Amino acid sequence: MPERPEGNEVSYDAHGQLRWGRKAAGILIRRKDLGMFLLVMRSQEVMDPGVLGIPGGRIEPGEKEEEAALKEATEELGPLPQLEFVDRDLYTSGDFSYVTFLALMDGKDADGWKPELNWENDAWIWVDLADLRGIKEVHPNVRRVLQKWSK
Repeated sequence: MPERPEGNEVSYDAHGQLRWGRKAAGILIRRKDLGMFLLVMRSQEVMDPGVLGIPGGRIEPGEKEEEAALKEATEELGPLPQLEFVDRDLYTSGDFSYVTFLALMDGKDADGWKPELNWENDAWIWVDLADLRGIKEVHPNVRRVLQKWSK
């Protein structure tokens, strides 16, 4: 297992999949005007490669969930426009938990913003749930929260 600067704490989900850390958080960004969601294509260098997902990562010791999600999103997408956090979802599996925050972005801000992806993601796209029908390469937890928050 490669050495990581934040330590080597690992956990396993209920399916036996290795996870870095026991707690993680991410942000699902939704445009206020069109209701579309921002998804990223995970690079081959990360866990869950080659799937559409959201920016997120490990919650460091002493870090609050929302702070961790915002820090991870900024690392993966570059500077972010103003976000309004409106909901949260907790997923647990085995000894691993993941908090997904739903954050709204003003449509004008979304139109003028272009994510500056780091090595963790290869591409980004605004989608609605209908765009993902028949696409298998969507992270299962992301598909679940998309369905929850598309209503």
